[in-house]
Amino acid sequence: MTTEWIQLEPIDVVSFRGNHLFAGSAHGAALMPPWPSVFSGALRSRMLVDAGVDPHAFARGKAGDARVEQVLGSPDEPGSFGVVAVGIRAVVPPLTEDGERDRARAVTDVWFPAPADLLVVDDEVGRLFAEPMRPVPFDALRARGSAPLSHVPVARMGGRRKPATGAFIGARGLAMHLRGERPAGEHLCRSSDLWKRQTRVGIGLDAGTRSVEEGLLYSADAICLAPASDPTRDACGAFVVGTRGGGDLLPRGGLVRLGADGRAARVAPCEAGHLAALSHPGAIDRRFRVVLATPGVFGGGWRPPGIGDDNVLEHRSMRARLVCAAVGRAGVVSGWDLANWRPKLAERVVAAGSVYWFEVEEGDPAEALADLGENGWWAVMDDQHRARWATRRAEGF
Repeated sequence: MTTEWIQLEPIDVVSFRGNHLFAGSAHGAALMPPWPSVFSGALRSRMLVDAGVDPHAFARGKAGDARVEQVLGSPDEPGSFGVVAVGIRAVVPPLTEDGERDRARAVTDVWFPAPADLLVVDDEVGRLFAEPMRPVPFDALRARGSAPLSHVPVARMGGRRKPATGAFIGARGLAMHLRGERPAGEHLCRSSDLWKRQTRVGIGLDAGTRSVEEGLLYSADAICLAPASDPTRDACGAFVVGTRGGGDLLPRGGLVRLGADGRAARVAPCEAGHLAALSHPGAIDRRFRVVLATPGVFGGGWRPPGIGDDNVLEHRSMRARLVCAAVGRAGVVSGWDLANWRPKLAERVVAAGSVYWFEVEEGDPAEALADLGENGWWAVMDDQHRARWATRRAEGF
């Protein structure tokens, strides 16, 4: 199934609430980057409106439109549409040796969280450099511990350096990294290069009368994206969303409601360019690695589905062993179920950018990996968990 990339450009600031409740005299922190479910919900809502389907009827599983039923399914059993990746389109001028921005070399790119197997460090002036991690046998380190796998990821560096926080990598650099090449510094940036936080003050409203309630003042984060074209213009950046299965229902123009306050965002097609290389793995030998494009909902903690305590993955004719992993800090995703008007179950998720290395023991990995690339870890998930998390799959997890 082909990945179609859609650009969502906020007209003004946007707000993405996290999982933490807040009340009067409290601060609502924004979650950035937001969960892929934010974009899935915005696009699904727009598709329902364009098709003329009553949202209340859809919530009851009665869309009354064959195309909508095929693409969007129902709240409990989603259809073919889903989100497979989320990035931020922005132009980030690289730093020079003097620590100044070289705007002449600025190139617009789509930025993703740096993979966990890429150690990103900075120098004295703040320029970023990347050092890929390689699996090293645990016994070769002459160390003792309770490592669950036979190898550990190690970056070979000449000296001690502290990893840079909030590192992002452009689509060009990510394609290089997946090919086994070292990304250049111009392909790396910090989260502060992509967005800024602003504090906005709000007033609580009565849900019935829509009038102001006394004493209910709060503050919340608003996100302003960096420019997506000319860095000298006061223009907003854009989110780039990889989608599959939307067909003719997928909007390619107009507006969507995005974020906590339903802020407007322009919709436009996005040329694949270097993004196309991210969906197609290169030559596959007896070893391969898997990088999570979006957060993973796994029943076994940090281990992906289909892998037991023996660390063996069997799929199609392939038998492979998980030998090493670089896993980011886990998060918790919840949300609000509009169809049933209740909170969604809070689920622990593995961070996007987590990396898993495998060694093939038997069979041909080509067919199995093509299925994993098409369907993600859902291809090897058991029926019980697949049914339990069906809605999460449509949301991009």
